[in-house]
Amino acid sequence: MNRRGRVGRSELAIAAAAVTAGWTVGVSQPILDLYGKNATVLTAAKLGRGAIIEFALLVAFAAPLAWMAIAVVLLRLPRAFRIWTALPVGAGVAGAWLVVARQHALTGFVSMPVAAALLSVSAIAYTRFTALRAGVALMGLLAPVSVALFLATSSVARVAWAAPSASVAIPPTRLVHTPSIVWMVFDETNLPLLLDRDGDIDALRYPNLAALTGSATWYRNAVGIDSLTPRAVPGMLASRDGSGTAWPTPADYPVNAFSLLADAYRLDAYEPVTDICAAPSCLPNMLTGARSLWSVFDDAAVVYGTMVLPGVLARHLPPITHVWGGFGSQAGPTASSTGTTQGRATLAKFRRFSHGPAQQLAVAEEAISRIARDERPTLHFVHLLLPHRPWELVPDETAYDDNDDSEQPQPRVPRAPWLAHDLAARFALQAAAADAVVGRVVARLRSEGLWDSAILIVTADHGINFTPGTVARAPSAGDELDELYRVPLFIRLPGQRAGVVSDAPVSTVDILPTFLAALGAPPLQEAAGLDLAAPVPASRARTVWASGVGRPFDAASLTISARVSSYATWFGDQGPGWDRFFARGPYRALLGTRIPADAAPVTGYRAHAILPGSERVADGQSVSLVLAGLSTPRGRPVPDGSIVVASGGVVVGFLGGAGGASGAGVRVEGVVDWRTAGRAAGLAYYLATGPASSPTLQAIARG
Repeated sequence: MNRRGRVGRSELAIAAAAVTAGWTVGVSQPILDLYGKNATVLTAAKLGRGAIIEFALLVAFAAPLAWMAIAVVLLRLPRAFRIWTALPVGAGVAGAWLVVARQHALTGFVSMPVAAALLSVSAIAYTRFTALRAGVALMGLLAPVSVALFLATSSVARVAWAAPSASVAIPPTRLVHTPSIVWMVFDETNLPLLLDRDGDIDALRYPNLAALTGSATWYRNAVGIDSLTPRAVPGMLASRDGSGTAWPTPADYPVNAFSLLADAYRLDAYEPVTDICAAPSCLPNMLTGARSLWSVFDDAAVVYGTMVLPGVLARHLPPITHVWGGFGSQAGPTASSTGTTQGRATLAKFRRFSHGPAQQLAVAEEAISRIARDERPTLHFVHLLLPHRPWELVPDETAYDDNDDSEQPQPRVPRAPWLAHDLAARFALQAAAADAVVGRVVARLRSEGLWDSAILIVTADHGINFTPGTVARAPSAGDELDELYRVPLFIRLPGQRAGVVSDAPVSTVDILPTFLAALGAPPLQEAAGLDLAAPVPASRARTVWASGVGRPFDAASLTISARVSSYATWFGDQGPGWDRFFARGPYRALLGTRIPADAAPVTGYRAHAILPGSERVADGQSVSLVLAGLSTPRGRPVPDGSIVVASGGVVVGFLGGAGGASGAGVRVEGVVDWRTAGRAAGLAYYLATGPASSPTLQAIARG
């Protein structure tokens, strides 16, 4: 400051460095550190080297530059200038504290007052102490250092600086056959829940997959490569195991299905997580240029909010645990495929994964429409993030409004069996929407005259387990290992007339060698998989991977039958098809029956709906998950399954999961029958008591 009290050049320079330091400590460094450890987010965004550098520079310097632009306007108001430039310093200290507080799960009642105090004290101290200002300004060097480390030493460096590989394409003259190839990869698919007690695909719930068993080869003993999508999908595309530390880019997987067929085939690829296809004909699944980069900034803002806000506030942000991007672009419930499709066409233009599985249905529709009779040889590769979480679709492809994502495993499955079973049921419902996509693929191939000549592959990258109290995606010994790695695998080669069920110990690394052999291509020497057209040794050893660690997978036994039996125990055999998921608890026999007209009210109980948001079900809106808040008399806990949900006077489901709680604020949930509830005026709640054979139903008042 000069003798007239004006802001001099030296003070302006110190302020600029201090503002940058505050932003770096509180915001940019935590973001760059997190993204630097998770480069897959950037590969999913399809950001090239230039965009990655631009992202790092903008995260580090855009906000400080904008802040200082306003500061320059305030140069003639020294007091306002100093307050304005002190605020980012205080905010940086407060932001750093909030990151630490969130990591240690401190409540907002502790973290927020401390953050406010740190902001005030730091800002005041900065304005009063010259030495402190100089020290803070020196910390401004952290900004370029953090950018340099992000670009040079983090996992992003592999993505940004890896050199492209030399061409490995198979010359067209080396291929004997060039049929069209349709390769569908579903995501996070629990195979046991697709099966009936006999170990077959349940034809009532999943008719299209079941139909494939009659026209393709079903490898029902197939396993995936890795429990993580960025390793599992490239592994099958390149026939590579899960060893090493490869990132899902062409530099780390130079020999893959796309690179091998680039000269002989048109490549039509939808990769929402990986970035393996480098050919120009591959359709980008993100918006290109600056808009793609800005969408990543939108995501970074949500990620930062999750890092600093206490749980009670972070809960209002879009969830970031189930997706790879597009956190803030959730589309609301979408009408069924037979009704209006407002918003679906718009979503399809954004070939990216946004929060909400309805968008993935739109992607599937667009991808299927590109399968054409007169196309040149084409590899259609579609990796759909279905039936991946969030689970909010019913089999008719209508979405129910799930604004409460706390019930999704993040990442642990709830310990309460009722809640864990609800998650399994919700998965099963959404898997039926994915099954419908398979039906449309088959119908398209038939209508275009390609059914007998094309290669069709339907599989999934990995599974998910629903065992109460376990980590949903962490492998362990026993049943969870089966659920995480068992995947559906169907392959139909040209001219196949009859279905085959194979119990051979196969893996998704076998897909690439199998269809290359069907093309008459020379064997892929470095492939980890086998050509499944040749006999597979029954004693074949398979290895499954997680975080670069491999473990043997039993090749001899189909232990999946234990999980199928377990789910049968969970849901029983009350009626065919979907009824078994809704008929739960001691009063399950009431499902589908009418509520007695003389059901008297029960005193001391009151219920209010959390989901659906309104007691009235909108026309065309499906209902599956129901959350309700109960007030019950103290000392009178609500057993799981004793709260009956009715729609139009008919029992459609049961609620539970309260853990024996009583009093005000008891929360219960359940999966209800969308087929009835979606066509009725609203939901009503009843308390069931007495013996299961002759229960008493009493109406619960709605508040």
